Amino acid sequence: MIHWHRLGQVLTKEAWPFWLFAGGSSCAWGLSYAAASNMTDQLLYAGTVLQLCGLATVAHGIRELRKMFKKPTVGSRIIGWFQNLKNAVIPNKQSGRFDMPSMVVTATLGAIQVTGSIGGPKLEERVDALEKALADMRMEQEKKFQDLDGSVLRVEGLVHEEGNNRQKGDVELFQKIEEVTVGGIRLEVIGFTWLLLGMLATSIPKLITDFVPDLLIL
Repeated sequence: MIHWHRLGQVLTKEAWPFWLFAGGSSCAWGLSYAAASNMTDQLLYAGTVLQLCGLATVAHGIRELRKMFKKPTVGSRIIGWFQNLKNAVIPNKQSGRFDMPSMVVTATLGAIQVTGSIGGPKLEERVDALEKALADMRMEQEKKFQDLDGSVLRVEGLVHEEGNNRQKGDVELFQKIEEVTVGGIRLEVIGFTWLLLGMLATSIPKLITDFVPDLLIL
């Protein structure tokens, strides 16, 4: 039993390189046939059209590859180069004076300082003060440990998330490389074929016109 839907996909969607090549070649030959009467001129016109189609196809394929790897286009690179050249020739005006306000930063570490003199606080009062200071330091230290534990947990979460993102990015990069190396250069192949045919047609049209009738006779 014939699977018509699958057959249609095979003949259309999966065979688009063939239809692109056949359609471009037919258009080139049709335009040349309408523009010239003899076969030599037709080959010159067809070769020129095929060269233009080949250059456009190769340029489009390179653009798609750069877009796949999130690289800027050639046009944006050229515009950026001219912008850098302009900035180098005409630098931006900047003020020659910068006022920086003075800043005083005081850092105080937790410490216990006991000062006294004759007739000062009693020993029990000093002990109570020391115990209160120790309790405050202990509470502050516990709070710092809790903040540190929370920071460690957040860092662990960020590291785990970064690992997952990196693994996902590696998989996507591998898929892109596989697509480029295995089946992603079909446009460039078609463009190269058009360029080759166009170069032959424009370089040796007389030889081709003399060779084709002899080939048909054989």
